[in-house]
Amino acid sequence: MGRNVLAAAIFAALNLTPTVGLSHELVAAGAARGAGQIDSEHLFGFTEGTDIGHKGDRELELEAEDRSGKRGGRYNVLGFTAEGKFSLTDDFRIAPGFSLVRHDISGVPGFLDRSATEFEGAHLEMKYRVLDRARGPFGLTLAATPRVSRVDEASGALTTEYGADFLVSADKEVVPGTLFAAANLRYGPSAVREGGVWMHESELEVSGALAVRMPPRLFVGGEVRYRVAYEGLALNRFAGEGVFIGPTLYARLSERAWIAGAWSAQIAGHARREPGSLDLTNFERHEFKVRFGHEF
Repeated sequence: MGRNVLAAAIFAALNLTPTVGLSHELVAAGAARGAGQIDSEHLFGFTEGTDIGHKGDRELELEAEDRSGKRGGRYNVLGFTAEGKFSLTDDFRIAPGFSLVRHDISGVPGFLDRSATEFEGAHLEMKYRVLDRARGPFGLTLAATPRVSRVDEASGALTTEYGADFLVSADKEVVPGTLFAAANLRYGPSAVREGGVWMHESELEVSGALAVRMPPRLFVGGEVRYRVAYEGLALNRFAGEGVFIGPTLYARLSERAWIAGAWSAQIAGHARREPGSLDLTNFERHEFKVRFGHEF
């Protein structure tokens, strides 16, 4: 149900696009100038591009993410995140944010039934652009996002969690103004307190994506992600792995507003000591994300 609501939001926004419109100047500029004029950060779905804006840029970003599908029963997690982005220089940006989460779990083995909405936590994203693809062979950006949470993201139980995401993203404009490619390497350690005991875990993710421009305002593409879950902060003990694939969509609604969406389905995987060809212990079967941004 969550995916249907989010999908409807994307298509509704796109249907309104002609009334919002893009200025002729924006369309012409994007087509003529190519590299550096198209913001690549959210062109690729779950995979991130390297653009971070220019010094003094400010942006409000809203995100909804739906995760569903475990072994048996009904499992759905719907998260909402609000983030403010502030480019302090052309190559460095900070983005504080907070999130809410809704868990609807019933009859899932290993989980208590739950139907609740909670304030999840807060984070601070910091991005530094090492290479600008407009002036170099490709773009390269490093990111670190420490976070604190009071809700277990899988079960919805109230807890205490400290974690971080470390990201290396690279992208390239393969065909100027038309075809873009990106690759990510992400490492995410976390410490979770369960019943007075601290549990440590980490995840490694490698992804790649392509996005093709459909003039004047739309990008469509696809991405592949390989995710591995571990016990321990330093990728100590293998817990499970999954391969995800799915389509992506990005559209400029106006000179300052955009919307992006992505669906990712697990097509292969394996969890330690669990049967089956998917890892539905550490990951979900489906993930769906939609983002909306407005620049100021």
